[in-house]
Amino acid sequence: MNQPRHWGREPFLILIGAKGSLPEQKTPLASWLDQKINLPQTRFTVGPLELLIFHKGPLLTDPGQNVHMLFSGRFYTPDRPGKHEELLDLGLAKGKTLAAALNGSFTLLFADHRAETVTMATDRINSRKVFHQKVGSLHFLASSIWLLPFWETKINETVLASMLANGAPLDTSTLLTGVKLLEKASIYTFEPDRLTRSRYLRFDLDNAYENENPGELKNELKNLIIQAVKRRIPQKSPLMLSLSGGYDATAILAALRYQLKVDKVKCFSYGYPPHKHGSDERIAARLASRAGYEHEICPSFEGDLTDIFEASALSGQGITRFCNEPTVFKALIQNGHSQDSVMMVGDEYMGWNDGKLITDKHVLHSLPICGLETLGWMRQHMEEDVFEGLKDLLEQRRAELIRECSSMINTHDRKDFLYLKQRIPHVILPWRQFFIEPYLQVDHPLLDHEILEFMSHVPTGLRRGKELFKRAAKSLAPSLFLGPRALGGTTLNYWQEALASPKGREEIEGLSQKSRGTLLDQYLGEDLPLKLYELTLAAYGNTKSGFGKSFRTRLKKWDLSPAKKYRSLKSPSARPVGPRVLLKRVLMLRLFLKTLERENTIKP
Repeated sequence: MNQPRHWGREPFLILIGAKGSLPEQKTPLASWLDQKINLPQTRFTVGPLELLIFHKGPLLTDPGQNVHMLFSGRFYTPDRPGKHEELLDLGLAKGKTLAAALNGSFTLLFADHRAETVTMATDRINSRKVFHQKVGSLHFLASSIWLLPFWETKINETVLASMLANGAPLDTSTLLTGVKLLEKASIYTFEPDRLTRSRYLRFDLDNAYENENPGELKNELKNLIIQAVKRRIPQKSPLMLSLSGGYDATAILAALRYQLKVDKVKCFSYGYPPHKHGSDERIAARLASRAGYEHEICPSFEGDLTDIFEASALSGQGITRFCNEPTVFKALIQNGHSQDSVMMVGDEYMGWNDGKLITDKHVLHSLPICGLETLGWMRQHMEEDVFEGLKDLLEQRRAELIRECSSMINTHDRKDFLYLKQRIPHVILPWRQFFIEPYLQVDHPLLDHEILEFMSHVPTGLRRGKELFKRAAKSLAPSLFLGPRALGGTTLNYWQEALASPKGREEIEGLSQKSRGTLLDQYLGEDLPLKLYELTLAAYGNTKSGFGKSFRTRLKKWDLSPAKKYRSLKSPSARPVGPRVLLKRVLMLRLFLKTLERENTIKP
């Protein structure tokens, strides 16, 4: 029996407790597991602990059964993808410190019968989320929140505030108070009466290369990029590249075609027709053609808002930003691409915008990590004490983030530190894991561990505006970087057309009715989606009311204009969140909670 896609590519659920604490037959938990989790299961003891593991991926063990390892993801040797048998040998040699030695994207359960220890480890950037829930004395670890059996009845209000203002959490908390994500670069050790965490890597920016020759640094980064791409080239599976018209994916294209001489790569982009001259997808198509690679443009929207909202709610796990293109990757499989294909994406950590950062608020706004001031217009649609309470909680969390990097004098160092701490693991990478990985294997070579280590020493000035990276990227294949880069896609156009149509109204009204009665209603009310829908139409000009005209006047500068953020040296400010964006966030969260309450029904 096939598992739901929103469980992930290699779903797992792990129960860990003291001997005798795992569920026995005829208990509500045992019945739920039997009915819901149609995955192979393995049960064994390690010292005083007992484990029950439901898993699709292989559970590795040596002939003497000294260790059990559940590895989800991929790791790399210096020049190629690693193999499971190599991983087992490394595990026998290094024990629970194995994770610190691996270059890759993974989570790792390591049960060592020799030392009688059980640990769970994450990679350096938390590219693969693990959900943790503790009920009584039992620990539940899952690759998807949909595999956790117990229904939590309390909202994490700080996360709710951030989801409204920023579209994503600011840390490893989730929307439900009893469910958290494991932290990055960490080893969790389980004991009968406690769980401890140790961090095996602390990332800091030390500007150690301040006095190095910039030309030599450019050449070193160029070589690191080539090696990172090389070690990720699959030996058997088809290779794909998610190609955009910016610098990041183009650097991977340059390394593949012009440095490593790889002949067969299928490039793809997505966009909403008509694909205008200068659009992201058109520039990507020209780049692929110049390199001699095939290129395919997938439609980012095919007319069904319900599909997009429900896919974002299910796959997003309640922790991701709303995804405007959640059905693209399913379409790729339907169009004949193999699910074994490896897709390289251009996620990177080479520096961020070059805005003028004077205060800590500028630092936060540049990422952007905003407070509820971006939703000031929502005060009239919420209870005043609810709005103020959420605002205060979010401000406290933003202040905590600044304190974590307060030892850094340079504001751009603070910005780059927070970019790796918050934006990469909580905004960018969850999309890859939850929306792409169920259909295609994902690799992000520019987040290679050797590149991250190198960038931690690069001086601030060469990180600003990704200056050093741009020089290194151009040196990979200068001809690919001639001409303008893409400024953006056409997402707004299709949302405006779809929402303003009679079918769009019918779909939004249906989704609003379907998602009533969730834990969010006590904060936002049952009718907020319909109010936001009407405000969105007003902003689009689909009403002649005085309110609509006034609202359009206030919104037109920031909600409907092309994105121009961070293209100048002005200090960044908090960009207000308009009703269209908030409508997507609120409906997605309501659908998520409604479905989760229905499927995860055991009360703790």
